[in-house]
Amino acid sequence: ERRSPKPQAGGSSPPSRANQLDEMKSLINYFRDSWIELKRFVTWPTWEELQDTTIVVATATIILTIIIAVMDIASSNLMDFIYSLK
Repeated sequence: ERRSPKPQAGGSSPPSRANQLDEMKSLINYFRDSWIELKRFVTWPTWEELQDTTIVVATATIILTIIIAVMDIASSNLMDFIYSLK
């Protein structure tokens, strides 16, 4: 049986208390900076812009749904026809 000359090799030591506090401070700073950016630097759409965009998305969704439904029905009918030839 072989043993490593360094018993710590390959393992990881648990993070120290100071390391955990630094990570926690980093996380808190991240959320604080994100909040500041959302409040000061993000340009939010107006109510009218939001309504217009919603109409565009809903219309595009309906059109794509119809196209996919037609393709599905057509392929189903084509496969039924091919299988009925046997």
